[in-house]
Amino acid sequence: MKKYLLIFFILFFLHACSSKTESKKNKVTLKVCSYNTHYFFKGYTALKRAILSLNCDIIALQEVLQKNKIDYAKKIAKLQGRFYGASKPYQYMNKKAQWLLSFISKYPITSISEKWIGHSRKALKVEVTVSEKTITFVTTHLIPFTWSKGNLFAANIRRSNMRLIELKNMVNWVGKNKTNTILLGDYNSIPIMGELGILDKSGYIDVYDKLGISNHGTFPLSSYIYRTAKKYLPVSKVIVFDYIFISKEFFVKKAYVVKLSASDHYPVIAELEFLSN
Repeated sequence: MKKYLLIFFILFFLHACSSKTESKKNKVTLKVCSYNTHYFFKGYTALKRAILSLNCDIIALQEVLQKNKIDYAKKIAKLQGRFYGASKPYQYMNKKAQWLLSFISKYPITSISEKWIGHSRKALKVEVTVSEKTITFVTTHLIPFTWSKGNLFAANIRRSNMRLIELKNMVNWVGKNKTNTILLGDYNSIPIMGELGILDKSGYIDVYDKLGISNHGTFPLSSYIYRTAKKYLPVSKVIVFDYIFISKEFFVKKAYVVKLSASDHYPVIAELEFLSN
């Protein structure tokens, strides 16, 4: 009897070890990033170095410069030997220069689509195959605050309402409670405004909230804007404009901001884990 019990426990132990090993094998880590490039204002070389230094698997870019029909983020993707997808222009600086939304991906992009979500704002959606699993990525760049002269309070309330409409349109397009979905972008919204609550209600959670920590900021304010903003909102000198929201399947290992000087924004990064198919 003791002999059979010993065999049983040995087999049980081997099975448990095997299950743990198999579970570990199925876990995939994905490093994702959102970065507003400030229309390459500080130059192609600065942005190229910044993007390469981040070493992300998938990076969502906003305010990507297209000038004389040259897409500068596409050049960086080509340099890396990576997959690339971009929107058509959503903002025009002049006849020769426009802004795009784009993705640079280590993994194959299997589909790409875009949609106007406001008068001058788009959302870009790509599907990416990672370890035989299809993951949906969406990026956008919402309408910004205004600090020009006039009734700043009234002007920014209007813009807040515009952002709410843009977010609702984006969620209606992407879908509520979608699985395997990651939303990234420059939302031009600080948490106290409450505009981003629609994403939480729709089944998407900020990676920082999932970790139970605070995002220390992705957009440093100039002295003038800081003094002006303080009259209306309890803001710090570096505020949060850039976010990564995820659906419930993802486990967040780490989330952080990298203080690079290649743009007026800092990139926000999350290291995510999920089970492969």
